[in-house]
Amino acid sequence: MYLGRTLTDFEARVHPMASVLPLDSVMQRKRVTLGYRTARAFRASPILSEGAEIMGHEFHYSELAQPICAETAAYTLAERDGSAEGYAHDNVLASYVHLHFGGDIAMVHRFIDTCARQQRIGR
Repeated sequence: MYLGRTLTDFEARVHPMASVLPLDSVMQRKRVTLGYRTARAFRASPILSEGAEIMGHEFHYSELAQPICAETAAYTLAERDGSAEGYAHDNVLASYVHLHFGGDIAMVHRFIDTCARQQRIGR
């Protein structure tokens, strides 16, 4: 939410955020989702290779104002009939699905490799 363009609060006031991601979040008075998710990486990201599957969970009271764009979707979610979720582009991975590095140690190695590679190329 912070990395998006705006956050609309409970009183419909729009607050500017960091504008790193082309996304807008809207708070909801009722819980939007709660539960475990099986996420399959739609594309490679700093922590997952394309097609990798990982478990996570969601618990939030906000949602995106616009649907996830297929060109930047991070995951497909089995519990939502393969619908797109999250944002993955270049070195950015953002998602409502909370992942735990203990769920797959390969995520840790991939993250460290990504950081080391970026340091070598000066980004």
